Amino acid sequence: MFPATAKMLIGIALLTIGRRLFWFFFGAVGFILGRSLAQQLLIGKPVWTVIFIAVATGLVGLIFGLYAQRFAVGIAGFLMGRYALASLGFAMGFYGTGWIWLALVGGGLIGTALALISLDFAFIFLTTAAGAKLIEQTIDLDPLLNFALFAVLFAVGVTIQLIMLKK
Repeated sequence: MFPATAKMLIGIALLTIGRRLFWFFFGAVGFILGRSLAQQLLIGKPVWTVIFIAVATGLVGLIFGLYAQRFAVGIAGFLMGRYALASLGFAMGFYGTGWIWLALVGGGLIGTALALISLDFAFIFLTTAAGAKLIEQTIDLDPLLNFALFAVLFAVGVTIQLIMLKK
């Protein structure tokens, strides 16, 4: 439903200039989260309903990103932290419900703490992680290779954005 080309372009933008587009990041996260939840909860409903919910949650994310940055960064840090830790666990072959709660809560708390320490670095790490994940999702590889691709993209994106921050 979400074209791979669009995912790739959004991923590249977030990966390379995400800190400058932090409001776009929050809108994109809201859109993707809304779309994902709507697809899971509204099975059999018209496609326009899913798109409407995705756009609405994207706008909510955008508004939060513009007017409630610290709160939005904390929420985004929680969501990205839990997503990153859960993805790492799945890539390493951990399946089941026992460890997933630790990954979801622990990763979320770590992500929130890291995000709130420094807004600039939080924007860099969060947008880079989101961009790397979007790019990685468009390339279908073995789970371990996908994780390696994510790690390389993340390192490249952080380096690019840190260089831009120093200028």
